[in-house]
Amino acid sequence: MNYEGLALPALRENLDKLDNEIILSLVERFKMTQAVGEFKKANNLPAFDESREDAIYSKLEAKAIEQGLDPEMLCGIWKLIIEEVKQNHDAIRQG
Repeated sequence: MNYEGLALPALRENLDKLDNEIILSLVERFKMTQAVGEFKKANNLPAFDESREDAIYSKLEAKAIEQGLDPEMLCGIWKLIIEEVKQNHDAIRQG
């Protein structure tokens, strides 16, 4: 989409809509990771999967470069998300 020529209020309105979409996507993502944590607990799997995490970061780096984003920035955001997921999985495992 081309945002050139839009007034500041319209640009901010679009940003607010995107922010809302990001939040809703995060809510859905955390619901899924909750289900993953429950599955891991039920099947006595570790809360942390290093190979999965490495694969996620590799995909993110490639996607960031492809889309013209800073890979460090994108991976930094995901690190926060993944750390929260790992804490949640630990909490699920502990009961």
